[in-house]
Amino acid sequence: MLEKIPVIATNVGGLKEVLGEPAIGGYLVDPSDVEDFSEKIIYLLSNKRIRKNIGEDGKKRAKFMFCADQMAKKYYNALFKKL
Repeated sequence: MLEKIPVIATNVGGLKEVLGEPAIGGYLVDPSDVEDFSEKIIYLLSNKRIRKNIGEDGKKRAKFMFCADQMAKKYYNALFKKL
């Protein structure tokens, strides 16, 4: 995401939180839906403007959500706000 490359990931584990709901910076697909996964790849390869826009949105999300300052605040809140 930091390289402005759209992400196509399966909607399991922490990947849902990385892209958000709705997905920003890429697409989430069901892990058993190979056809949907391949369609997303073909769609992005075929649409430069959309690929560029999704990539730029992903970079913005990654820089905002996962920068050191934001992560430190989230860890602090998770550890100390519950005490």
